[in-house]
Amino acid sequence: GRDMLWHLAGPRLAGLRDPIQLVILRDEIRTPHPEVDLERIMPHLDRVLGEGSGRAELERRISAESNDRVRDRLKKLR
Repeated sequence: GRDMLWHLAGPRLAGLRDPIQLVILRDEIRTPHPEVDLERIMPHLDRVLGEGSGRAELERRISAESNDRVRDRLKKLR
């Protein structure tokens, strides 16, 4: 499942150029620690989808997160 997707994608992130692949990874960020995956892909979201894309995704997730502890961990990525 998601763990295998992230395991396989990790070493290839820097070479990803296809926006669809990054959107798939963005949509498959794992819980209960979304900050780990999001931190890994934020620079690549900016690189492929445009400057500010990583920050926009971070802010979207912070706003949508109902768990205070998770929200605080996400805020540390700012």
